[in-house]
Amino acid sequence: MASCSADNIAESTLNPANELTLQRVETYYPSKEMYDGMNDTEYVGKNVQYFESGYVVADSTFNHFHNLQSTTVYTHTSNTASVISYDNANTVLSTSLFNYDSLGRITELSVISVDINYRKTMSYAADNSCTVTIHYTQSGSSEIWGTFNANEDGLFYARNSPNENEMLIFEDGKPVTYKQAMLDSNTLLNIEYYNIPVPANRLKTVTQTNNITLMGDLVTSVAENSNYYLKNLGGIYNYDSAFNDLNYITHTFFTSMPYQTTQEIFYYYNE
Repeated sequence: MASCSADNIAESTLNPANELTLQRVETYYPSKEMYDGMNDTEYVGKNVQYFESGYVVADSTFNHFHNLQSTTVYTHTSNTASVISYDNANTVLSTSLFNYDSLGRITELSVISVDINYRKTMSYAADNSCTVTIHYTQSGSSEIWGTFNANEDGLFYARNSPNENEMLIFEDGKPVTYKQAMLDSNTLLNIEYYNIPVPANRLKTVTQTNNITLMGDLVTSVAENSNYYLKNLGGIYNYDSAFNDLNYITHTFFTSMPYQTTQEIFYYYNE
């Protein structure tokens, strides 16, 4: 699944032979057939993401009448990024600003909108762990959201906080099991992948995956960005995907059992 965060991801330029460059990702809610049929329901829509040199540079969201609802513009430099969303009258809806250190690790995120105004700061330790603190602008208060621990490869595999502990168990480099302990509840999810190798120029570095994880959540962020094509997550999220002869993903029908929702996603390359 394409990430909507400013995760500092660029495609590799190595081994250009037989490599395709991602140009566009189209996501339909709940399916392309429903969207094309102009169904009169607010739950039908479409989002189009545009890529340049491996980066998301813009996306557009359309409603069930095929009218433009919002656009988002992404900018990237070596140590900063921004994600700014606009409504169809070109009024700013939200602004997200990212800072990175000299190693490419995210160190700060600021989010400003009508409803949300906060900062996240990331503090890295010598053992590659990272403590995330949330600062609430209006109240002036702060709280530790959690500390992420890294495995021997530097990849975040666990998060500990006062009210929640979660971790991933790896097998042959793949995160195959997710465990969560929260108050009086415990969750265990098995993770399944397609036996199809991801092309070299679509692989992410550990730092890139960690940046995405710090913006999302441990289980889906790592599973969707672990350099393996995700097939099933705990029996509750299903990714029914198709691939071309070069092992690039071309289509996914995503089903979320908890929310009883679906998405249909098409991937377009510079063939």
